[in-house]
Amino acid sequence: MTQAQVNNAMDQIKETEHIPILKDKVINSLFDPLLQVPEDKLAGYLVDCTLGGAGHTSVILEKIKQIPRFKKLKVLAVDRDGSAIKRAEKRFEIERLEKKIELFHGCFSEIKTNEPVWGIFADLGVSSDQLNQRERGFSFQADFPLDMRMNSEKGETAYEWLLSASQKELEEVLLNYGEERYFRRIAQCIIKARDKRQLPENASDIAKLIGSAVPSSYRYGRIHPATRSFQALRIVVNKELEELDSFLRDVILLLRPKARVAVLTFHSLEDRKVKTRFRQLSKEPQINEGAWMLTFKKPIIADEVETKNNPRARSAKLRVIERTS
Repeated sequence: MTQAQVNNAMDQIKETEHIPILKDKVINSLFDPLLQVPEDKLAGYLVDCTLGGAGHTSVILEKIKQIPRFKKLKVLAVDRDGSAIKRAEKRFEIERLEKKIELFHGCFSEIKTNEPVWGIFADLGVSSDQLNQRERGFSFQADFPLDMRMNSEKGETAYEWLLSASQKELEEVLLNYGEERYFRRIAQCIIKARDKRQLPENASDIAKLIGSAVPSSYRYGRIHPATRSFQALRIVVNKELEELDSFLRDVILLLRPKARVAVLTFHSLEDRKVKTRFRQLSKEPQINEGAWMLTFKKPIIADEVETKNNPRARSAKLRVIERTS
């Protein structure tokens, strides 16, 4: 498939319904402390760092519309995926005209604003829209090239990365980013296929190759045998952990006192970083970072009803911290 065909297929994708995970908990976490802030000071942004399918963005906008004291607030919605921005431009056409939402095509590390920020939210899971777009190469079943870029206009694809990575680099990525127990066997299998010029380009064929490298007991286990490897490739291609570091180091410092940061994580690598940074802020206040307080000592997880209705919620953890001064 040519790049033109891929782009054309992406342009024809219909808007999908994104189910916001832990919706009420996220909204309450962001808005509850703002009820204690004088109304005349409540002007500026609530930042949704991960627009995606706009599920959480829509709920945040609705809350702003419902409560008169929030009327001067607006949403800054960020996403590195151009297709997410295009869908949001159409979906929020009226809100954009009313200046209730601004869309920013870029990464966490590129967020800048001179206006007050009264809440920051990040959903670190892969967007349902991206998973459903088979031509993006995120899915094991995708009969399309192994792309995996969240911004399809920049950087190398996951397949291109596999073509240039050394075996040691591949092993380290599979182990550190995928926490894959069979990292050596999988890396050896991929490098062997590459050296023979037999490395498949399609995501589904790469998944089968990975499956062939692991024991049968693992191949037919609870999760797909390529799950952790695909996670690792996605993380390295999109520099996800570097972007998360930037978010936790710099972006959250845009927050005004009495406002909160809420972060949804979906795997242990992300959650450890968020947990460590939040605990550091709450226990060791620095002059340039201010004082912070953990809103919940333990992460919030979805209940049985939500996980039944939305299986993606099973691995979600919500952590919240408030800037107190």
